[in-house]
Amino acid sequence: MKIAVTDANIFIDLIKLDLISYLFKLNLEIHTTREVYDQLHAGQQEKLSAFLLSGDLLVYNFNVDEIAEIYRLEMPKGLEPADRSVYYYAAKLKLTVLSGDNKLRKFCTSKRLEVKGILWLIRSIVESDLITRENGKSKIEHLISYNDRLPMEECTNMIKEWG
Repeated sequence: MKIAVTDANIFIDLIKLDLISYLFKLNLEIHTTREVYDQLHAGQQEKLSAFLLSGDLLVYNFNVDEIAEIYRLEMPKGLEPADRSVYYYAAKLKLTVLSGDNKLRKFCTSKRLEVKGILWLIRSIVESDLITRENGKSKIEHLISYNDRLPMEECTNMIKEWG
């Protein structure tokens, strides 16, 4: 099973789309960092609490030395502490990164880390027969309604494919 470290925006989108439970049904072991988890508001954390209790979600807490090492890393300006923590954790363990943050995605890709986003997750959920293609299409349309940073050509192609 592949291990993936997840950024806050992935959790936020999956919760908004009512797809969060499906993340934990994919052939992925889901990890995140305390910094990412702490970015989520109480309602979002509550949606993840069952997965924490079941052990399906692992939240990693850095020690003092690791935190110091994270802040010594040369990284692009604009990466928040949570983004830095995702990169550090993924790089240290050679994990896949799940993120929609463009700066983080580009930086991770430049460091040869595998990066996947929300559209890949929705496609994976559909291809795993967890939801129908019609439902997947509806979820992408909903995602487009509030997220203008998506690759629109890919969204349009998925909608056509599933329409």
